[in-house]
Amino acid sequence: MVSKARTSEQKAFRREEILEAAHDLLSETGYEVFAMAPLARRAGLAKGTLYLYFATREEVLLALCTRYVDQWVERILLVLAEPVSDTAYAEAFFDAAVGVDNLTTLLTRLDQTIEHNVAVEPLIAGKRAFAQQITTLTGPTAEALGLSHDGAHRLLQALGVLLVGSVMTDQGPSLSAEALPEDVKHLMQQFSAKPLFVSNACYIIAGMRTETRPLKKVNA
Repeated sequence: MVSKARTSEQKAFRREEILEAAHDLLSETGYEVFAMAPLARRAGLAKGTLYLYFATREEVLLALCTRYVDQWVERILLVLAEPVSDTAYAEAFFDAAVGVDNLTTLLTRLDQTIEHNVAVEPLIAGKRAFAQQITTLTGPTAEALGLSHDGAHRLLQALGVLLVGSVMTDQGPSLSAEALPEDVKHLMQQFSAKPLFVSNACYIIAGMRTETRPLKKVNA
């Protein structure tokens, strides 16, 4: 077992070690099997010591989700160094999310399960972190898409909701090995997560742009 962390710096370092171990465990076992006892063993801690840092498995998962969203934002910012098309932005938004291991797994469970099983203090911290991440993306998004600051902020909120709904469409049983009729294949392709997200994201972006465009004056 590792020695007891005593200073605030040691405790912060230990917390990061726990989250690294949690990431590895979640990647190996998946969401449903993820539990505190195996996490304590993976982190080299007594189970009681682990509970000094996180009161529930959901607190661990919320902290992981915050880290994953940070990585997601970093990936999107790389694309926004210059103006992009609506489609390119939507694709980058989606690809950046699914490119971060475990992110969409946690996002689809965040509102319904994870946040219901954490104390108020970590819940508030998580909400503030997500709000800051949206703020970080707002300016670059407005610049890249030619939107107002307010329009870009509302766009990001809408795309976050759309992303969660879209990725859930891919959580059904895989039928890739089945001999399906062509019309059914086409329908499934239309309703797979990325095409569904990108097409609807483009509609939302266009709507935001129209909504925030100054109205032309009409002569009396």
